[in-house]
Amino acid sequence: QGLNAVTINGGGATIDSNGFNITVGQGMGGTGGLTKDGSGALTLSGSNSYGGATTVSAGTLYVTGALTSSAVTVEANGTIGSNGMAGGLGNGLTIEAGGNLDLTGATIALDSSGILSLTGGSLTLGNLTFEDLVGWDWMNADVGTYELIDGTFSIDWGSTAYLSEGSAYDFGNGKKGYFTSGSLQVVVIPEPGAALLGSLGMLALLRRRR
Repeated sequence: QGLNAVTINGGGATIDSNGFNITVGQGMGGTGGLTKDGSGALTLSGSNSYGGATTVSAGTLYVTGALTSSAVTVEANGTIGSNGMAGGLGNGLTIEAGGNLDLTGATIALDSSGILSLTGGSLTLGNLTFEDLVGWDWMNADVGTYELIDGTFSIDWGSTAYLSEGSAYDFGNGKKGYFTSGSLQVVVIPEPGAALLGSLGMLALLRRRR
């Protein structure tokens, strides 16, 4: 009974939420891609392995399950978020001009092939936890155990801010980042011995104002 599996063929599929909030709990596979259209929200709560691109043309796409193979693009007037729950993106995320990424109260994961790129869209961060960023072994870095970050992290502040060598950035919760040539050191206070040292490249986080 019910729908157990969904296959998206090469021609792709479009889901128009038409002002409603729709949840697809079944994992979707196949070679095609998925387009989210219309106002309202579409929530993907299953483990999705389809190989085509995911495009958010309008409304909001929530990923509370996972997209293991699909590259995601958010176009103008579209939003992607995690609705306060964990979402896994396996093949990169691009926010185009006018698009939005809302990670308020969320935990979101990009795997070792994932790239986050903002090209004029907006990024909303509130009570955000990054988990498994591009293969880093940095799991909810808070008071407790800290491990070496094995990855790269490039920040382009554009016209928003300029951080010269030696400048500090406050990540909150007692963690500050110190920018030097080619590296980012995150120091945990009041336990300076439990420092996170990141050598910085796979993830390019382009952060610009709306």
